[in-house]
Amino acid sequence: MSFYILKSSNKVFHNENCHHIKFKEKSNLLEIQSLEEGVNKGYFLCKNCSEIYKFYKKERKAIDEFIKVKNMEIEYENNQMKVKTIYSEWKILINDNKLVLYHKNTMGYQKSDEKIKGFHNQKVRGKSIKEYLQYIVNHDEYRKKHPVELKGKEKPKKGTRRYKSWIRSNKEFRKRESKRQVLFLLDQISKGNSLQSFM
Repeated sequence: MSFYILKSSNKVFHNENCHHIKFKEKSNLLEIQSLEEGVNKGYFLCKNCSEIYKFYKKERKAIDEFIKVKNMEIEYENNQMKVKTIYSEWKILINDNKLVLYHKNTMGYQKSDEKIKGFHNQKVRGKSIKEYLQYIVNHDEYRKKHPVELKGKEKPKKGTRRYKSWIRSNKEFRKRESKRQVLFLLDQISKGNSLQSFM
């Protein structure tokens, strides 16, 4: 599939079937060969051309209501949806016309997916974006009760240097996580969102 950039336009590119370019003259269009080429040139895929946005449109009202109640943030970037909560960051992508959920690596999880640097495939399957958002909420509830700890091959023996270093690293990790959570809450307050769901 070819993609096109409208000359003298903002930093948006479109696929060949997009209604924004369908009736434009070829002389007003610059052709690019792939989604990756457009992204690498600093352009963003038009929302109407984005497969993930098409999934979103099907259940827009339910999703918007859900993220407002649960104090989540969503953002579209090219062909993916970014989801942020107080505890975690996620990406939802389309692969073979199916939704796939990726979770941002924490210090305790170093495995990474080749497609998305710093994220790993969560290996759950949902049929809708709302199902994945509910999964994320359930995941965060679990994280509240079971905070992430640094993981090594095994916990070092108490009293050793490695144990002291492991404890120090865990404290630093928790401190960073706490700062990130406070910044997320402050951002929610600045947007006028209710913080009731965090209590």
